[in-house]
Amino acid sequence: LYVDDKKKEMGDKKYLVSPKDLMGIGEIKELKALGINSFKIEGRLKTPEYVASTARNYREVMDGHELKLGQRATELSSTYSRGFFTGWLKGVDHQQLVDGTFSAHRGLELGVIKEIKKKTFIIETNTKLEAGMGLLLVNKEELGSKIFDVKKVGKLVEVELVQKNLTLTKGMKVYLNSDEGLDKELQKGWQSREFQKRISLKMIVQGVYNEPILVKAIDPDGREVYAQTISFMAPAKNRSLTEAELKTELSSLGGSIYELGSFECFIQEGCFMNHRELKDLRRELIEKMNAVRILPKPMVVNKVELPAVRLVNSSSTGLNILLRSKAQVDGFAEGMKQGLYQGLDHSIHLVVLDFEFGKDYAASIEMLKELNVTTAIATTRILKPKEYHNLKMIIRCKPDKILVRNLGAIEFLRNECSIPLIGDFSLNVTNSLTADYLLSKGLETVNTSYDLNQEQLLDLISHSDPSKLEVTLHQYMPEFHMEHCVFAAFLSTGSSFKDCGKPCEKHEVKLKDPYGNWHFLKADHECRNTFFKATPQSASFLLGELKARGVKSLRIEALNENTKDLTHKILVYLKLLNGGMTSQSAVEELKVMESYGLGKGQLNKTDTYKDRKKESTT
Repeated sequence: LYVDDKKKEMGDKKYLVSPKDLMGIGEIKELKALGINSFKIEGRLKTPEYVASTARNYREVMDGHELKLGQRATELSSTYSRGFFTGWLKGVDHQQLVDGTFSAHRGLELGVIKEIKKKTFIIETNTKLEAGMGLLLVNKEELGSKIFDVKKVGKLVEVELVQKNLTLTKGMKVYLNSDEGLDKELQKGWQSREFQKRISLKMIVQGVYNEPILVKAIDPDGREVYAQTISFMAPAKNRSLTEAELKTELSSLGGSIYELGSFECFIQEGCFMNHRELKDLRRELIEKMNAVRILPKPMVVNKVELPAVRLVNSSSTGLNILLRSKAQVDGFAEGMKQGLYQGLDHSIHLVVLDFEFGKDYAASIEMLKELNVTTAIATTRILKPKEYHNLKMIIRCKPDKILVRNLGAIEFLRNECSIPLIGDFSLNVTNSLTADYLLSKGLETVNTSYDLNQEQLLDLISHSDPSKLEVTLHQYMPEFHMEHCVFAAFLSTGSSFKDCGKPCEKHEVKLKDPYGNWHFLKADHECRNTFFKATPQSASFLLGELKARGVKSLRIEALNENTKDLTHKILVYLKLLNGGMTSQSAVEELKVMESYGLGKGQLNKTDTYKDRKKESTT
């Protein structure tokens, strides 16, 4: 963590944006009372044991079983946990979300080592420990071992580890990291037939003298299959075939995924059928039912035709400049006054303001309007209920346009003001249908998604109205946007904006990754943080193609540039736009300015969609 270009000592906190795991199992009752009827559990790259444990515990609580929060937390911690927290379900608390000392599975914290003996150590814990469980012991380093033996005296527990050569110290934190017994129990869910899901089948059996036995099986979705014996029913010499015997034979479905539900039997008395044929009949039913169940359901696919390739009207292409501080606006305005952009300023179509806090918006808008510069203010990325004060503040500043970043802002602003609206990349315009839809909602232009590569971007432009698309030429890619505020968490003792002292208004923060790259961090009006990629990306190599296809709005985004660097960057792109510089020479100049050079990012990728299911069958 670097604050105002100085490294802040964080002790053993190295993972400043690695949060604890969300555990909302204790809030299910309240959420259900609010009318929530669907809950989502996420488990990317987790083990089957994690999935089984999490699904089981949450399902039980949802079904009204006793909460037993401590017991459930112990089990859930053993399968995977970086520490549990209720997230924002009980309100924002930036001091609790991120521990910062680890980023991977640790498990349930048991306590600390109180005493070290020759072969054992003593901890105080209420958790029942058993031989075979895995422990993680943490101080400046992490050590792990299975438990060999446990002796308990009151709350004190004496533990002997399997691993004998570990260097333990008094005060080390001890975590229950794995539980062999629990894992074996959970594994039964997919390894034991006893716990496998069974699909109920309805069977209707018909058999009369001198005819084969015919069986119809029906699954819960109404799929029907038929099977019949090869032989015909014959007169019984000794024992005749009974309904009970037929039911017993046809219900022996243990090796399959099925179980017998209802059973209807219409069979003539005094007849006989070889039991081997009944077994074959059952196997045939299972095979046929399997076959029909894996058939894809018939689908009606609506035919969607892309808009035809649009004709390009000749008109000038302009530059939109996004600025992120009052100091950058002051520097830009001073450059305009000094004539630094003279002869090129006709290409500056718009200046967008995207500040960390809004107190400087009004003065900045007034300053730019005095220079006859068209202005816009950006909304926040996320809009929650009761956060309309930011939008009302933007309206009061009277910009010429508003850059909207979410659908809620579009709806609110359309009803509350007549200021023209333009759409940002966060609306995720990846195809012409999305572009047309958003434009039909009253947006003047939309910025194309940052997920597109070069080929996909040009396809989108070809099938859309290019005069209503904006493409970002230069930016520091926002890697993620989060509710967690690093400023409040690590530059204050406050849990929210109410008591954090707003360090985001006083300090500039960067995070240094393991490769030595600095990533800027910005807070918005609602304290949400955006983490920016260290290496900026440029689409300058596409400029000729974009102009030829009729794109009229191109954007460059500032981040933390000083006045000198920002002025130089703007001039480079204005010269490039007006033919005073080649793309190659522009890139070379920009590379010198940037700490980590200049990349092409997603635009340089050439991967295209592949139907992997279809590939696997060919």
